[in-house]
Parts: sequence; C-alpha cells; structure tokens
Amino acid sequence: MRFLSDQAGRLPGSWIGGPDFVRENMNRLLAMFVLTPREQRLVIFVVIALVAGVWIKHERDKEANDRTGRGKAGLSLPSVSPTPNEREAIVTLDPECGRIR
Repeated sequence: MRFLSDQAGRLPGSWIGGPDFVRENMNRLLAMFVLTPREQRLVIFVVIALVAGVWIKHERDKEANDRTGRGKAGLSLPSVSPTPNEREAIVTLDPECGRIR
C-alpha cells in the first residue's frame, strides 16, 4: 500500500519494491512456525500439562504451609517470652538439694 504517488519519479527505485522484499523474507522466516493440526494439539497438551503441574505444586505448597501454621509470609509466628513476674511463678526443681525453689 502506498500513501504517496510516484510523482515524476521522485521515489527511488529501491523503495518501490522494498516492502514486498521484506514481506517475502518475513514469510519465509515465519514459515518455520507453521504446525500441522497434530503438532498443534501436542503443543496445546504440553502447555496445559505444564500449567496444571505448576498449579498442583502451588496448591501443595500452600496446603503444607497451612498445616505447619505458617503465615502468608512463610514465617512462623514468634513465641512470646515470659515477663519477670511470670518467671517467678514458674516452679523449678533445684538440682543440688532436690527441693522446689
């Protein structure tokens, strides 16, 4: 398609046949991607299998994280250390004399 007319030979000769030459080269390069219906079905099956495998792995990882009690970030919740008053209330056994301290 030409937007400009060739007025009095103003366009160089190389421009006149240029786009067809480029189109032919691109068609030749793209011809390697033409697949038969059987090959198309195989490619679709492989892509669906890969997507299903990744989805199943994601779901298993998500379920494993839920079972271990991990949060969304994948980190376990920190445990709270006892306050000084709570430490005094903890009963421990004195190993030297066997009495409760």
